[in-house]
Formats: sequence, C-alpha cells, structure tokens
Amino acid sequence: MSSSLGSASDLRDLVGSVEESYGCHKIASRSTWQGFAEVRATCSKSADQVGRCGVFNIGGNKYRLITRILFQWGRLYVLHVLTHEQYDRGAWKADCC
Repeated sequence: MSSSLGSASDLRDLVGSVEESYGCHKIASRSTWQGFAEVRATCSKSADQVGRCGVFNIGGNKYRLITRILFQWGRLYVLHVLTHEQYDRGAWKADCC
C-alpha cells in the first residue's frame, strides 16, 4: 500500500478519513457482492470502477482509496491510499489493468 503525506497533520487527517470509511469495511466483510453495482449500492455511490480496481472517495473527497475487489472469493484488498495530487499522476492505474 502506498501513501505519501507531507505533515503529521496530513497523517492525522488521513487516519481519521480511513476510520470514517471503516463503516464500509464492516459492511464489506459481511457482504456477498457479485459485482461493482452492488458495491456502489452498499457503500458509496461515489465509488468508481477503474479497470480491475474500485476507487473510493474518502475524507470528504480529499483522498482516494484504491482497492482490488475479488468478488469470486469475497475479498477486498487496499492497494493505495492517495491524495488527489498522487491520484491525478495516475501511477496507480498500472495496478488496475
């Protein structure tokens, strides 16, 4: 998992954002999703599917949580937690092809 933050304040903000998204994690751990439409319906309508990845806006849209969801095995893996600047660079997309 990758994350690069500039200050302790940024890190505290990110941790708070990830903790907020934990509600979706708890739902995900009990879900039997069959496809991405069910992910959006359950967790967030702002979630997007990019290639083989699920991209979630967290922290009031300040961060991006990049995940790989393996529906057949009922697994969700966090690949990256990125700021908007890091997300916009697009290096993460190589993990989603």
